This record gives sequence, structure tokens and C-alpha cells, in this order.
Amino acid sequence: MTVSQEMPDLPLTSPTPSTYGPTLTTTLPSGLKILTSPNASSLTVTYTTPFTPSPSSLPSRYMSFKSSSLASTLKTSRTFEDLGASTSTSHSRSSLTRSFTCDPTLYVHLLPHLAVSPVYEPWDVQSALKSANLDKEAAKTDPILTLQESIYSACYGESSPLGESIYGGCSAGDVVSFTEGLKGG
Repeated sequence: MTVSQEMPDLPLTSPTPSTYGPTLTTTLPSGLKILTSPNASSLTVTYTTPFTPSPSSLPSRYMSFKSSSLASTLKTSRTFEDLGASTSTSHSRSSLTRSFTCDPTLYVHLLPHLAVSPVYEPWDVQSALKSANLDKEAAKTDPILTLQESIYSACYGESSPLGESIYGGCSAGDVVSFTEGLKGG
């Protein structure tokens, strides 16, 4: 028995066709990727920086969208908030990805925030270290992350960059030097 036979008064629903069209990816020479869809109500801009794995990469994830040569942390946050944009940062063993999503007409105002030189305010570095330590504590209790770290260590050796835990400890100086290295990447 079909649904229309079982419930004759229920209107038939059918999926509506997508009105967004294809997503276009534009990669600039600097590595900045801009994802656009002709009819979309938002636009996502993504910038991925490759690096050599290090325990300093985890806290550096939290240095994104902080004080820079362009603006303070507060001004950067307010700029994104005022324009209705959302930011995100992710990090893997070999890259750091910073991105934001906003109205397609406003991205040009936010684009400079991805291509700035960081300014290492003590409170930004301390905040990044605290956030990284929370991630590190959470990773210790997550069996999947523990297994993943063990596999990398076994495959690459504990002393190699890929075998060293990305949840290891580091100092404020390590974060600054690691993030400085990303500027060239």
C-alpha cells in the first residue's frame, strides 16, 4: 500500500529543485580560496596555510582573528559581528585553515583580516595557550584522538614531526615563532 492510498487527504510532497546552482571555487595565487554560488545568500572565504607539524600548531589555531597590524582583537571581532559574518578556524597535522562566512556583498571588507601580520599581545597568546590546554585535556579523554595519536607515533616515530603529538605542550614563545613561520606560508 502506498502513502497516497493509505492517507488520501495528505498532499503529496516532492523535493523542490535547488535554486543555488553550482558552487564555484576560485583560488588566488596566495592560496586564498573563495567559494561562490550565483544565487547563494552567503559566501565562504577560506585560507589554508600548510606547515610542518608541531605542538605549537594547536595554540596557533587560536591566534587567528586576533590582534594584527590591521586591528585589535576587539575591533576585529566587532567588525565581523557588525557585518553578520561568522569565523572558523581548524587545524590538522599539516595545515591551518581560517575562514569566514558572510553576505556576498560584504566579503571585500573582511578579506584584509585574513592577510594581516599578527601582533602578539600577551593576552592573545595567553588566551590561545589556555584554549589549547583545554583541547589537550579533552583529547586525553577522547579514545579516537588517543588512538589517532598512537597510530601517527607508531607509523612515523615519536621524534619525527608527523609522529610527535599535536597535543603536546608548548610555551608562549613557541606559539609566536610558529605563527611567525606561517606568514611566509
